Amino acid sequence: MYLSQKLKDLKNFITPIKIDFKKGEVPVYNEFRVQNREKLVEFLNKNKIENRLVSPNFERVKYMNLKGKKKFPNSLDYEKNNLYLTSGPGLQLKDLDEMAKKIRKFYTEVINR
Repeated sequence: MYLSQKLKDLKNFITPIKIDFKKGEVPVYNEFRVQNREKLVEFLNKNKIENRLVSPNFERVKYMNLKGKKKFPNSLDYEKNNLYLTSGPGLQLKDLDEMAKKIRKFYTEVINR
């Protein structure tokens, strides 16, 4: 929630996945929909900011045993455009502030070069 607030002015580039706290949803990760995901991941890795790609889309998961019969366009979209950012009780607000600062730099300076 804190990180989402820090990045709200970049909504054209990075937005949090909606969580319905009233329905009891509890986020385990900070999941975001992002623009230029591959470049952002490279930038985050260079700046030692932990991140993780979302799980593969359902069509590529072997245990689903789909044999090409079903299509999951939303799953494919999430695989291509979403990203998990590090979170957890070990992070302090200053760590999240630094993460937001780096992401802001990426979208306002780096990507525009």
